[in-house]
Amino acid sequence: MPHLGVGGPALHQVSIPGVEDAPEAAWDQLAEALGLPLPFWSIPLQQRQLIDAWQPGRPAVQASAVDPEMDLDVLLRLTALYDSDHPAAQVLVRLFRTVTWREAQAAAQMIAMAESMTLDGTLMIAARSLPVPRDHLDELAETVRRAGWLEILGRADVLADACVEQLVRWDGGRDCPFGAPTDLTPGDPISDEVIARLTPTARTAAFRFLDAPPNAETLVDPATDAPAIRITTKDGIRFRIAVSQWLPPTSLFVEHVLDDPIWIRTADDTVYRAPQGPRWGLGWGYASNGPGALALLIHRLLDDITARAADDTRGAPEGLERLLSTTLPRGTHLSRAQLEAARAGR
Repeated sequence: MPHLGVGGPALHQVSIPGVEDAPEAAWDQLAEALGLPLPFWSIPLQQRQLIDAWQPGRPAVQASAVDPEMDLDVLLRLTALYDSDHPAAQVLVRLFRTVTWREAQAAAQMIAMAESMTLDGTLMIAARSLPVPRDHLDELAETVRRAGWLEILGRADVLADACVEQLVRWDGGRDCPFGAPTDLTPGDPISDEVIARLTPTARTAAFRFLDAPPNAETLVDPATDAPAIRITTKDGIRFRIAVSQWLPPTSLFVEHVLDDPIWIRTADDTVYRAPQGPRWGLGWGYASNGPGALALLIHRLLDDITARAADDTRGAPEGLERLLSTTLPRGTHLSRAQLEAARAGR
């Protein structure tokens, strides 16, 4: 099990044919019953080939720690198609190294905890992680990260699609221009403004953010280049679009509409879904993370329409947080003047 129990690592109860109500056993009890220390594989090293090769008394092997939910090999296969200094190659290699370092750290921490919480003579470490140099995606310049993922998102091959899938599993696509999907409701006046400007486009890796079914009509929002899909279901036509994490440098932010979804309108009368990152959702009418993230987003957009989505739930002026924690009716329009006044505490 992925946690510690009484006497050592927690054990998962496995049913035995012909045996009903088998008693649960703790780690130290099982070691005593078998008469030997039990082998331990931390989660990043719970790899079938390592477990199959283990023999009692064998010293711990060194192996590469992996995230069991990710397929990192696809990152290296796509990297091989680029020169090493290309932004796409740089982000792919850096993601591979970042995940591998994090998993090596996790494996070492799990082993240390297991050793400290287990009775002497009941545990043997079956595998340890190979040492991995520290690395992190943020150590690449943001311009390089954005350019690299933009290149990959524009590819139409299954390898690029698989790489975007790994990125989404890792951090939700934090360095991509768009991310989490939202539904557009035909018949809703503001949604219809966005639907009306959608144009057909070829399917690319960007549609991984929408988990688009094969029969979906693939579209793009020319105002943001965000992918969108049109699906016909038994309940009618549905539209889904990826939410931008930052807006284009068009014109000033002039109005904010509290609805589902939350909207932004600019001075050139273009409407956008309020930018949102993979970590924090947006909301209003209560005192919690959603209004805090929305207040921070508005604070940024008032100064710079191209500011990225809120990456925290704190940091906005108190007046904006107080306004957005207030219970306001759905469909409320807040003008730039009202928001600036709230930000100034008026």
